[in-house]
Amino acid sequence: MSGGSTAVRVAGGLLPPDVLDAVLAGSLDGLGSGDYHLGGESPREAAAREWTYLLGVYRRFRDDLARLPDNDPAIGLTRERWLTQLLASLRYGRCRPPAPVA
Repeated sequence: MSGGSTAVRVAGGLLPPDVLDAVLAGSLDGLGSGDYHLGGESPREAAAREWTYLLGVYRRFRDDLARLPDNDPAIGLTRERWLTQLLASLRYGRCRPPAPVA
């Protein structure tokens, strides 16, 4: 492996050294803002924006969860305040809850 990738140790064949070098050099196809339909925003900026948003969502969910009684399974709260928001940020859209088991 060449370049400044000495902090990364590749074990096995999951990431060949030439692919890792291309990622570090920024020359690997599929990593630009146009590839993700982000306009002028870089993938790094978009990821940071989503991370910041989801971190706030999770903190509010965690606070709401702490206010529930111990015997509350928090199914609705988890679905509406965390999973729905997480899946929407990942562009899954609105997921229907599973059908009850008979």
